[in-house]
Amino acid sequence: MSNIVSETALIRPNVFTQLKLHHGDSMLAKVRMLERQKLKLVRYSNHLRFSLRCLHNELLPNDLRPRCKVKTARCIEMAHRFSKLQLQERIHLNHCSRDRIKTAINDLESEIKQALSNEHFERVQSFQKARCDKSMAQIRERHVRKYNSLLERKSASNNENGLEVDKDRWIINLSNKDLSSSEKSLLSRGLNFGIAPTYIPKKDIIAEVEGKLDYLEKAESISVGDGASIRAEICTILTNSALPKDNISRKERKALTDLRKDNSIKILSADKGRATVILNNSDYIDKCTQHIENGPYKYLKRDPTSKNKRQGLKLIKSLHDLKIISDETYRRIKPADSHAPRFYGLPKIHKEGFPIRPIVSCSGTPLENLSKYIAGVLKQYIKKRGHAKNSKEFSEFIRDIEIEDDEMMISFDVTSLYTNVPIKDSLKIISDLLRKDKDLSKKTPIPVDKLIELIEFDLTTTWFKFNGKFVSQTDGVAMGKPASSVVAEIFMQEKESLALDSYIEKPKVWERYVDDVFVIIKKEKMEDFYSHINSLHEKLKFTTEVEKDGKLAFLDTEVQRKADKSLSVSVYRKPTHTDQYLNAGSHHLDSVKNSVVSSLFNRAKSITSGLEDLDREYKRISSVLQANEYKQDHIRKVTKRMSKPRQNPEVDKEEPICSMNLPYIRGTSEKIRRSLSKQNIRCTFYSLHTLKKSLSRPKDKVDDLEKSNVVYKIPCKDCPKSYIGQSKRETGTRLKEHKANVTHGRYDKSDLAHHCWTENHQMDWDNISVIDEDKNWKNRLVKESIHSVLSTPCINQISYTIPEIWLNNVKSTERNFGATNDRN
Repeated sequence: MSNIVSETALIRPNVFTQLKLHHGDSMLAKVRMLERQKLKLVRYSNHLRFSLRCLHNELLPNDLRPRCKVKTARCIEMAHRFSKLQLQERIHLNHCSRDRIKTAINDLESEIKQALSNEHFERVQSFQKARCDKSMAQIRERHVRKYNSLLERKSASNNENGLEVDKDRWIINLSNKDLSSSEKSLLSRGLNFGIAPTYIPKKDIIAEVEGKLDYLEKAESISVGDGASIRAEICTILTNSALPKDNISRKERKALTDLRKDNSIKILSADKGRATVILNNSDYIDKCTQHIENGPYKYLKRDPTSKNKRQGLKLIKSLHDLKIISDETYRRIKPADSHAPRFYGLPKIHKEGFPIRPIVSCSGTPLENLSKYIAGVLKQYIKKRGHAKNSKEFSEFIRDIEIEDDEMMISFDVTSLYTNVPIKDSLKIISDLLRKDKDLSKKTPIPVDKLIELIEFDLTTTWFKFNGKFVSQTDGVAMGKPASSVVAEIFMQEKESLALDSYIEKPKVWERYVDDVFVIIKKEKMEDFYSHINSLHEKLKFTTEVEKDGKLAFLDTEVQRKADKSLSVSVYRKPTHTDQYLNAGSHHLDSVKNSVVSSLFNRAKSITSGLEDLDREYKRISSVLQANEYKQDHIRKVTKRMSKPRQNPEVDKEEPICSMNLPYIRGTSEKIRRSLSKQNIRCTFYSLHTLKKSLSRPKDKVDDLEKSNVVYKIPCKDCPKSYIGQSKRETGTRLKEHKANVTHGRYDKSDLAHHCWTENHQMDWDNISVIDEDKNWKNRLVKESIHSVLSTPCINQISYTIPEIWLNNVKSTERNFGATNDRN
């Protein structure tokens, strides 16, 4: 800075003396006016930058801080809103003033430049730049001090209310990898963070819309004219669609790519608390292997998938052949041609050594539909009495309970419930329930003996694949199988009935939620009752936690004794809770983010019994949401909307004729929803890309030949043509059929065989690839046709004729319809 000052001191006398000598006082006055205008521009630019930073970070400069003489919550909020409006108006005026000054500077510079020589003008510019740089540095330094002071005051205010959020707990790095700042910034947003897409998934949108419209037209739910109108409107929206603004930086996108390519680590969600856990891949495999070797599992020599599928099909087909189940039920529950279940684990960060919670993923597996059917039947036998349906129901119940001085609160927790549910005993309990039910025929057409056989088959055929090896579970039920939770609940309700009925003096309160139990019992009876419930079954063991300082946590509530013997309830957060929720910058619908805000406030309102506790909880929620990048205005709008009564109850709404599930693209999806709602078609959305989909790969990868519900491509070795087909069954099964058709010359039934025999060509069987997936049959047909149009020349005949309006859109945006080339 001293160099600038000394240089200025040397330049100034010469410049101004020469200007006065050669151009007179009027030119000197214009140069000085230009200097003042530039210094003024520096001040306005700095003030504008400072004001914008304050507005972005929910800060108010000292001169605009609300001063409210009426100290009520409503008046304080009004004063705060008025101060924020003043700040916005100041920003607007600064913009206008800055633009006006820029215009004046340009006019003066143009006039001075014409009057002065190049040498004199450059010396004037140099001198004025030095003055402006010095002024800029001084003002910026002052504004930085003011801004930091405002941040410290806001932080201190939050700390006074105990609302500090520890963001360091959002990422738990247990690996050897040192995360860069960009990687930490990316992962701190949470694995459910939606990434803004880098392409418009028109193929998926067209397939879903066309598939449903074709069905509605054939069912005469809508007219052909209405269908054509919807197609035209959606096509126009897609043609004019624009990519949403990116919600991660370039460095974070590069970090995303680097993390995805790093095979030395596993990125997982914590078992509890929403934290993101990074493990060495070898450590993850060791933890899962250790759990398998120490649990009720055994390794298998070969893949049992085909065998179990055949056995399941035999059982279900026998019911169909005997006319016990209808054709529709048979198609719905028969085993599908698909891959084996896969095992994975979620790290328990609250336990020493970080063991894993075992989960068997049964999604898309052969017996998934059968297990869902069994779960649907057995759910009807779950008793409601004595169960805490949720925290709200428990809170409402416990508020009416009084606790005496000789009574105590205690909670029980079952150790590893799922793997300790005995299948033999559970089947006996279920059999007794079914045989006693006189209305069983209304729940299912399958007789008791056959139904028990199906249930036993489902529970005893728990196998999975992990790290390339196949494993069978020898006892207990698998966490992840649809019927497991229902069977575990039936077993628990039977044992709790036995425990309560066989004990002489029942507890005053017994409320259970799955494997957690809240009990109020006489103090002298606690040890005896604890021993009693632990003796009910050799595998059913409970851990216990007693009240401390008159408080006891249950689910996400904390129950506390009061002096008048009543009980108060407040929100409880476990030590593993990280206060992380869906980030406000995530590429999700606004309604999803609004529900995050409203659900937290509604939970606090429904659980908390004391006004002081409720006020404290509201402050905490507001602070936590701001830590997750929700703006105060957004929070205020949602809470204000919550307080208003609903004007249009759901009962008054007309039932939609169908639902369409589309990928969410900000700006485009909202227009599509408005268009479809005109025909009373409901629109739901899913996130195309999240950090979890991109980074979390805990399960064994499914090979292309094992995938089902696919669109596949087989290239020809001798020409540029390819065969494109779709199949519900595994790609490998379909490939065998194609090979058999070629081998036996069935060219009259197969386009692929016809091409090979008539052209004397060979197919490149080794390079078969899955180019798309969809569980819906009609959607797969549409996608097959789209890929066939784009892959011309193709061997196969197009099986579904796409309306011309879609084809024009497809051909004009061909880059959107090939194999996925998204940078995500």
